[in-house]
Amino acid sequence: MARDASHPARRPPRLALWLLERRVPEHEREFLVGDLVESFQEAGESPEAQREARRRFWREAIAASLRREHDLHAIPFTRGLMSDIGFDLSLAARRLRRSPGFTLTASLTLALGVGAACAITAVARPALWGTLPFRDSDRIVTLRERFGDGSTGRLGYKTIADIGRETTTLDQLAAVRYWSPTLTDASGAARLNGLAVSANWLAVMGVRPVLGRGFTPEEDRPNAAGVVLLHYGLWQQRFGGDSGIVGRTIKLGDVDHRVIGVLPADYESVLRPEAEILQPLGYTDTTGSACRDCRHLQAVARVRDGVPIATAARDAESVFARLRDAYPATYGSHGLAVTPLRDELVENTRGPLLALLGASALLLLIALANTSNLFLARGIRRSGELTLRAALGASRWRLARSMLMESLLVSGLGALFGTALAHSALGGLVALAPASLPRIEQVRIDLPITLFTVALALTLGLLSGLLPAVFLHARGLRQRLATTSRTVVRGSHDAVRRALVVAELSLALLLLCGAGLLVQSVQRLLAVDLGFETDHRIELALSATGARFETDEMVRRAWRSVHEAVRVMPGVTSASLTSQLPLSDDFDSWGVRWERPAAGPEAQGEDAFRFAVTADYAATMGLTLVSGRFLSASDLATTEKVVVINQQLARHQFGDQSPLGARLRIGPVDAPLRTVVGVVGDVRHPALDASVPGQLYLPMEQNPFADSFVRLVVHSTTDPGALTRALREAVLSVNGGIPIAEVSSMSALVDRAASQRRFAERLFQAFALAALVLAAVGIFGVLSGMVGERVREIGVRSALGATREQILAHFLRQGGALAALGITIGAVGAAWLGSALRPLVYGISPRDPVTIVTVSLGLGAVALVATLLPAWRASRVDAMVALRAE
Repeated sequence: MARDASHPARRPPRLALWLLERRVPEHEREFLVGDLVESFQEAGESPEAQREARRRFWREAIAASLRREHDLHAIPFTRGLMSDIGFDLSLAARRLRRSPGFTLTASLTLALGVGAACAITAVARPALWGTLPFRDSDRIVTLRERFGDGSTGRLGYKTIADIGRETTTLDQLAAVRYWSPTLTDASGAARLNGLAVSANWLAVMGVRPVLGRGFTPEEDRPNAAGVVLLHYGLWQQRFGGDSGIVGRTIKLGDVDHRVIGVLPADYESVLRPEAEILQPLGYTDTTGSACRDCRHLQAVARVRDGVPIATAARDAESVFARLRDAYPATYGSHGLAVTPLRDELVENTRGPLLALLGASALLLLIALANTSNLFLARGIRRSGELTLRAALGASRWRLARSMLMESLLVSGLGALFGTALAHSALGGLVALAPASLPRIEQVRIDLPITLFTVALALTLGLLSGLLPAVFLHARGLRQRLATTSRTVVRGSHDAVRRALVVAELSLALLLLCGAGLLVQSVQRLLAVDLGFETDHRIELALSATGARFETDEMVRRAWRSVHEAVRVMPGVTSASLTSQLPLSDDFDSWGVRWERPAAGPEAQGEDAFRFAVTADYAATMGLTLVSGRFLSASDLATTEKVVVINQQLARHQFGDQSPLGARLRIGPVDAPLRTVVGVVGDVRHPALDASVPGQLYLPMEQNPFADSFVRLVVHSTTDPGALTRALREAVLSVNGGIPIAEVSSMSALVDRAASQRRFAERLFQAFALAALVLAAVGIFGVLSGMVGERVREIGVRSALGATREQILAHFLRQGGALAALGITIGAVGAAWLGSALRPLVYGISPRDPVTIVTVSLGLGAVALVATLLPAWRASRVDAMVALRAE
């Protein structure tokens, strides 16, 4: 057990030391004397124990001086059995076993820092640095339309086709949209996540099927025979890896599709990670959904070999500029954004991941400062032993090496514990991570991550052990030999220890401020006016595909049947169908052309989200009617075409004037004119923190085409969970059964929309809590050490008349000064941290003074509590006992 620092180290018999110096060879002297001195100083405090320790020291000294061989009795280490490094490691292991408290504290502190860094790196690596499984993936780019407010969106088919024909730097350009078929076979029905893609999709991605072939241009046409490509996972799970799957017919909905190939196991549908089946897009310039204003397609291209990405971007942008000049009503002042595929995938997650990596780095630095303080305090406690070794001829390197071996062993334990901590935390991190985090399925702690953790722990451990090696160097120890036993190692050592505590406090304040900002951001994000209600509301995603739904009228008839069946169910207040749902993955944006644009020609072609809904949508969702009326059951295909717009679209086009009675076209230039009959409040879509775009609500019966994929929203008076089963049965009983893609509460949709910020917030909270504990332990340890080292000084002060209250106040002032300096530095750094967290902060200034002041006061209170106990111990030192001990 390590000797308490409040008791001065006893000096062994001088004559015995002189005898050892004269008789023991120099290369043995350091280790022998060090071991004997350590055993002597660890003896008990009673007179009997001290006498026995002196006798044992003399006995070993005499025996060692009389032996001529190197195998020293009672010392289990010999030069002949191991190298100097091995000897140092063995000696260090023995010392650490004698100090289990220090060993456990130091290793767990390191484990906390490296474990957090290991886990966060494992989560971030696939998204930020993982290799995409495509040939020359750095040549693949995405194309998106850039709107006037800087946001980007999808493209219409004709825009993609024109860019593909006119650009000279893009080798291939493919269009993609989501597709959700229902597979029916002997195992039952299952909804699949899929993509409808251009025939050249695999060429763009640089992928070849492991079985069969890809799509041909002839198969990528309207009304072509149905063909599909299966993902490797679906092939294995649903079809048992049957090698004869190619050429086999499967039923999707009520339509037969022929399997023409199987994609590789490492293929990633990066634009929809869960996609497990592909079919041809089937668009041409004459297809109804292929209009220039129907912006529902994603575009991916492969840049020609040898062409820089920037050059290809400029080329594509120049083509788009010509299109903008040719179709001003469609494109207005829009531009084109060309982005490397990797950047596109991590666009929304790079900021949070980098912020979390930065937070783990701050925690690492706090752990390093804390462990360095522990090793420095241990070095000071061992100064008596090290002084004797230096006096007996030990070199600086030999002394430094003995301390570095201890830090090496501690860092090894830290690596072991840290890896175990990361493994245990990783499952929770993956469960907490938002579904939008790219390549989350590839998160694991593999060999590279493990090696990174070990290297990090060893580096931190060696850096921690380097401090005492530097400050307790041989020259200083030889100088200390001339001092009395009452002299305390202070001066520069105290300054370093104080500096480390200040650093811990300032870094802890940074993490606490970051956590405070993110907590408030999530609270304000969830408190934002959604524009709709979520209580007692659930939604079901429905899909009508196959032979039973070949025509638009068949689809509309199915949706009418579902609507009627659900709205009369017991416990249902209202129900409505909609082509897209706020805060979901739905993205259906169309160009708007006003008959008489009040805002001028530049407002033509602005995009707005299209919601094709049934008449009771406003009541079901709880929308606010601002003026006019909402849609009604009398708005049929045979009546006047009407539309309801949101406040944002009305303000942008008409300012303070009323838009009621104005007419507009949605989509193609030859689309029918619609009369604005109402204005409703803005609804948050597609994201909670996004600026509210224009929104259009048109009767589902007047929609120019029938949406085969819709959302059923139900407002109930009972618990939505209890109603779910009855809703499923009602929907499946209609028209031979309509596949249900998903069921979710509206509250869950909002939670998913905030999941990315919540993920960062919770991890920042965990890091901040760990930092707070380490900082409190750091200031407590330093002040406790100062009290132990200054027992005689305290005794003298007491003997000269200092009261306990004065001594208590003295040490409280010292702890308070350290806390004040650390908090001041941290508060300055918090301004920089706020700027770094700007992508994650919502509704609050990144440099919010209230947050900084509140966190500073909280950290100051914790530092005061950590200071109080050592100061109280100092005030209770008995003057006579302290002076007698000296």
